[in-house]
Amino acid sequence: EAGDSERGATVIGGLVVIPPGKTQEIQMKVRLSALKPARLMDGTQDYSLLFYKQPGLESLPITVNIQLPQGFKSCSDKYPILEKNSSQFLWTGQITETMDLHFCAPGN
Repeated sequence: EAGDSERGATVIGGLVVIPPGKTQEIQMKVRLSALKPARLMDGTQDYSLLFYKQPGLESLPITVNIQLPQGFKSCSDKYPILEKNSSQFLWTGQITETMDLHFCAPGN
């Protein structure tokens, strides 16, 4: 499900009911080129992606695999990054708080 929040962000989410003691792999595909990046004061274009951990969970295993638009790179310093090549971002690990990823490109 996708929609716009009052802050101009595109919100993508859904509800998956998983029985206690069970696990489920969930995949989501989003085309970043369909979203408009923010333009920062220095002219840089920026995509900011937030992943929220469900309250009550100690940690959440997550794999983020993103094919970046041409000219974009990872600008997140907090998470160890594995890049397959210059246009792909890959990160696997456990999040214990909101995960905030930034991808940027020089302005035109």
